[in-house]
Amino acid sequence: MDEEREVVLRHMTTSVARSIKIGNVGACAFDQGKGERGGEEECHLVEFASLPFTDQGGDKCAWKVNCLWLNSVPGARCWCTKSTNETTLSVVYLVATDLQMHPISPTNMVRNLQVRKDAERLGALRLSNDSHDFILDEIERRERLECDPSRVFVGDEDSCGSEEESDIQVENF
Repeated sequence: MDEEREVVLRHMTTSVARSIKIGNVGACAFDQGKGERGGEEECHLVEFASLPFTDQGGDKCAWKVNCLWLNSVPGARCWCTKSTNETTLSVVYLVATDLQMHPISPTNMVRNLQVRKDAERLGALRLSNDSHDFILDEIERRERLECDPSRVFVGDEDSCGSEEESDIQVENF
């Protein structure tokens, strides 16, 4: 089961790496562990500053990409500004690579007047509702791929593997 999971994750990472384009906005998700609200996923937006490349360090070859973090605008949900801090990110954390962002316009405004002035000055962009929904759906889908050994129960070693004797429970993917 672990080998199949690794193959699926490797394929997904390779597919994501192939879809990266310089200047596009993507989302990465990091598991923050169990907090007060249960398993918490934190999502960050990035703008790609390079095409993906392979990092040959360690035991495995890993896809990496240079990107700029997008900073959230305090008091304005789904609004962010570009930073100047470039970082190298592992592609395995990316859940989206072509998100739709919209600038401030008469039909796309930050509600709070004071926040709006700062957002305009900083060139803030708003994540589209469709892109936001896609990110949430993709995070949920990837959570189903996570392997939790406590979810698999195997019957006694003496069993022959028949349906009556086998007590195997595997989460559906």
